[in-house]
Amino acid sequence: MQPSPSALFALLCALSASALHSLAAPRPNVLLLCVDDLKPALGCYGDALA
Repeated sequence: MQPSPSALFALLCALSASALHSLAAPRPNVLLLCVDDLKPALGCYGDALA
């Protein structure tokens, strides 16, 4: 039983992507967290829940 041409093509694409990924320059791990809470939810501004 021979594999179908589409299965061979998928395997070739996966192997090519893996090889290209291993040749890529290593990138540093960077995590950027941005928080924006500029609403006036303070008791001195009249917020009942603050």
